[in-house]
Amino acid sequence: METPRAIAGSRLAAMLVSLALCASAGLACVAEDVPATLVLDREVCAQCRMLISEPGFAAQYRSAQGETFFFDDPGCLLLHRADRPDHEPVRAWFEAADARGVLEWVAAESVGFGESERPTPMGYGLRAELWQPSSQLLTLASALEHVQQLEAQRRGGR
Repeated sequence: METPRAIAGSRLAAMLVSLALCASAGLACVAEDVPATLVLDREVCAQCRMLISEPGFAAQYRSAQGETFFFDDPGCLLLHRADRPDHEPVRAWFEAADARGVLEWVAAESVGFGESERPTPMGYGLRAELWQPSSQLLTLASALEHVQQLEAQRRGGR
């Protein structure tokens, strides 16, 4: 039976080999192209520093360095990214409900933003939804403008 340390070493070695193969083939690789697991009431929002405790509004991105950043409100991720243009995410996901109402992580390129019927953790009022071409959903850029306008109002127009 392998020890936990040996198993971790084997996984690391496999990941390094995989990345080396991708690099030698000229491909951009991400070790895992899946969102990280979020444990409510354990993770802190990378933008506002509040505990993430409300399902349905969380977001996350993974940096090129492999770091995962969690957010309690879609607006927090949008502001975080706008404030740090040099910190480019590899992938981003938003929590959104599927057609049955079940929450799932949806890649940023597949979401739009609608008005939330219930208050969002930071009061930005947006919820992520699966993008539909014929919908009235906001794009990422439009959602960022919305959030930045709210922030300017909160600061008295500064």
